[in-house]
Amino acid sequence: MSIRGEFYDPETVASMGLAFDEAWRDVAAITLIEPKANSESLRNLMANRIMVGVAEGVHHASELKILALNAVDWWSLVTADETTGRRHV
Repeated sequence: MSIRGEFYDPETVASMGLAFDEAWRDVAAITLIEPKANSESLRNLMANRIMVGVAEGVHHASELKILALNAVDWWSLVTADETTGRRHV
């Protein structure tokens, strides 16, 4: 599979997908993110960090997940909705 001109074997693509899905699930659970249009930028940031990790030789899903989570600016995610008490990006 080719993403942005880079070619990845099926195992790497599966690892990238698993890492992203698990990282996003953790972010959503920790911050109680509501589906909002601007959460796309956070998802893109995390996906890009995973791709950089793979380019740097990281291929294990758990390590890629950590890279994605480390890319998150956690302090920016603490804006709570006054009416629901839920946090959002």
